[in-house]
Formats: sequence, C-alpha cells, structure tokens
Amino acid sequence: MRSVRSPGDSSDGSGSSNPTEADASRIVEDMEDDAREGLEELADQLDAHTGDKKEAAAELSGHVRGAIESGEHEGLRERLMENAVDFEIGHPELAAVIERAMALLSGGGL
Repeated sequence: MRSVRSPGDSSDGSGSSNPTEADASRIVEDMEDDAREGLEELADQLDAHTGDKKEAAAELSGHVRGAIESGEHEGLRERLMENAVDFEIGHPELAAVIERAMALLSGGGL
C-alpha cells in the first residue's frame, strides 16, 4: 500500500517537498550511470557478434567504447540509429539492444 504524503512532507523529514540541488544531481548521476551501463552492454554484445556484419559491429563497438571513455556522446545517437536500421533485418536482437541504448541516451539527455 502506498503512503500518501501531505503537503510539506518530505522523505527526509525536513518538512520541505522541494527537491534539493543534491537530489537533482543524484538523479542526473543515476541517469548517466544507466546510460553508461546500457552502452557497456551494447559494446559487449557488439564485440560478441559473429554474424555477417561483424566488421560493422566491431567498428560501432569502438565508437561506443570511445564515447564511454571520453564522456563525449556527440553524434553517437545518430550513429546508433543508422546502425540499428542496418541490423534490423538480419540481427533484430542486436538492433533491439542498439535501440535501448539510444533510449537511454535520450532519457539521460546525453
């Protein structure tokens, strides 16, 4: 059963229901962690790919790992989108992982 908080209640007992800067920072960090984990999962799956698009998967994995290491995600979402389309027909499971990573990037504002 969900508890209902009255106005002015907060989870920390301070009486303030407004999120603090620390709360906002923690939310952003959690979103970034989720995006990083999704990208790492994607890179691992791309590295494990042995199908007919092995070279394309390896190249994309390099871009993904570079983005993880540098923290620079400029253009990564677009590159993922292009590759998701390429993998969609022959490798739908890999395309689905790419699409989840794109969603995480979008959701995290990255």
